[in-house]
Amino acid sequence: MAISRAAIDEVGLLDEDLFAYVEDVDWSLRARAAGFEVLFVPSAHGWHRVGGSTASATHNSYYGTRNMVVVCERHQPLPPPLSVLRRGVILASFAAYALRQSNRRAALAAVRAGYRDARAGRLGPRPVG
Repeated sequence: MAISRAAIDEVGLLDEDLFAYVEDVDWSLRARAAGFEVLFVPSAHGWHRVGGSTASATHNSYYGTRNMVVVCERHQPLPPPLSVLRRGVILASFAAYALRQSNRRAALAAVRAGYRDARAGRLGPRPVG
């Protein structure tokens, strides 16, 4: 992301409660709400080490599921039936990802844990153990 100092001063930093994954989407939605233009530039390229922040499918599954539910509900609340449908789509998407992993049982368990923690409002780094 390329962010101006003015945007950081007005919008703030990434939400540390999200810890990893989807925090950039949350920030972009907050920036748009504050009146900043947010652009996607498909010709821009960035490189990073794959798995540099969390190198396992269980971390990806947990944080991705949890934070996607949290950010969607935070920025676009829906009536209960539609909210349940959206959560189902998020769960199905991350479950499909988990099923493609070599440690699919652990990855699926991480999806379930991420969903439970999102619904319970448990944010920040994932509890160990």
